[in-house]
Amino acid sequence: MEKSAPDFAWGDAQAAAVAVKHAGARLYASLQWRHGYLDDHAPRVPSNVQLNDIARVHFTVAARDYILNAHMQNMTGEAAGWSRLYAVGPIGNFTIAMNLSPQPLAWTLPASLVGAGAVDLVSGAKHCPLSPSMLVNGMTTVVLRTVKCERQRIT
Repeated sequence: MEKSAPDFAWGDAQAAAVAVKHAGARLYASLQWRHGYLDDHAPRVPSNVQLNDIARVHFTVAARDYILNAHMQNMTGEAAGWSRLYAVGPIGNFTIAMNLSPQPLAWTLPASLVGAGAVDLVSGAKHCPLSPSMLVNGMTTVVLRTVKCERQRIT
């Protein structure tokens, strides 16, 4: 995260943590921040997690720090433990989805992103335009940054 270090985006699906450095902005997120356990005397394993759907985000841009708790969008209903897809809506110019399941899951994008262009800062994939949903592979993270789609000339 040093100023001289290159930009990057990284997600750890097992720890449900995300770190992004891009164009002078930095973002750290912890999904299921300060969750509890279904049984305090049982092992601290994913199947024992008391989900709270809260992400803790530290966002720094233009030498200003923002620390916020954000409600996550739980995309798969009643799955147990961590095995589901979570999304954190736009923070700055970043939108995060993390699939904590081994299977690919469909992500319903925020309406504000549909039709826009975006780059996934983790994989480098460009999406122009974004459709209403996106498949997120198992145990992966997507960090979208909106960009302008270039128009192609038809000759």
